[in-house]
Amino acid sequence: MAHARVNVCITGGVRQAQEGAIASAGARAVVEAMREHPAHAAIQREGCARLLDLTPSVEGAEYQRIRRENGGAWAEMDRKYRELASAGVIDVVCQAISTQPAEVAATGCRVLTFLARSDANLGLIARVGGIEALVTAMQGHATDPGLQQQACRSLYNLAADDENKNLIARVGGIEAL
Repeated sequence: MAHARVNVCITGGVRQAQEGAIASAGARAVVEAMREHPAHAAIQREGCARLLDLTPSVEGAEYQRIRRENGGAWAEMDRKYRELASAGVIDVVCQAISTQPAEVAATGCRVLTFLARSDANLGLIARVGGIEALVTAMQGHATDPGLQQQACRSLYNLAADDENKNLIARVGGIEAL
């Protein structure tokens, strides 16, 4: 299967993309670029934004309706959430949440919020340190309301799993709220 490849060259602080920019790349190409450049804020910012664009993000009453009906629309969303997880999205987003400025971390939290809707991803997010990353970001950016809101939404979805509830409490998630 051919995937768009994002080659990122850092020259004099300028990012040049060849064979397509992060903005048009698929999840695997974005994950690869984020893994290759974990300390480059612009790549992490654009990567998280692109991953959010690729993530089904229906919210509010529409999301509740889709879940209640539990039909084809939900099955397709859940498939996409699991597909993104298998592409490595959870790993790179957790890394960005832990290491990047609040704006980038908040976008990463939003991605996790959606991916945590899939029961299949709940344990995976916990195993790769997602809960710890969320709590650390909340503690490190305590005065940023956008990050706080997104991290709380992520923790809420992750708490659907009893083991995750216990982990949230153990790593200081209740105090961070």
